[in-house]
Amino acid sequence: SNIRGVIPVKRTDPRYPLFASQANYNGGNVQGAWTEFLRGRDVLLEYFRELDPLFCTWLIGRNVDLENFDDAEALAREMIRDIESKTLRLPPEIRVQVRLARANIAFALPELPRARALYEQISAEKEFSGLDGQIDAELRIAEIDRVQKDYDGAMQRIEKVLRLDKPHAK
Repeated sequence: SNIRGVIPVKRTDPRYPLFASQANYNGGNVQGAWTEFLRGRDVLLEYFRELDPLFCTWLIGRNVDLENFDDAEALAREMIRDIESKTLRLPPEIRVQVRLARANIAFALPELPRARALYEQISAEKEFSGLDGQIDAELRIAEIDRVQKDYDGAMQRIEKVLRLDKPHAK
């Protein structure tokens, strides 16, 4: 497919595979996106700021799925650092997804106490109130409760989510 039109750099540019990966992702071709990403992964931390933050959260999630935890953590850490320093100004809907991606790394490792703490921070953050990412954090806390055999805690958490009047909560 001709994706050249949405890639702002020449094929010889070291960023080309990253932009090609993003173009494939935006076009729904996740396998093509991953293949291109692998060609550009060495320069990701240098150039991720030029990419769509939601695409970057997909890269974090994909790395977690493939148990590339160090790569996932490195990108998540840099994105969080940029958000906290205001270098990266993002709306709450995207910030919550970045924070959730970071928490999901801890969940997958599994570093459950750290994961719970990160999910609890998302849950408590007023600016994320009612956003899909906050609901996802609540459900992950319930999952941690279930894994740790705190079934009452898990049920209370799920009931709290179900009381929210949000389509994503259902």
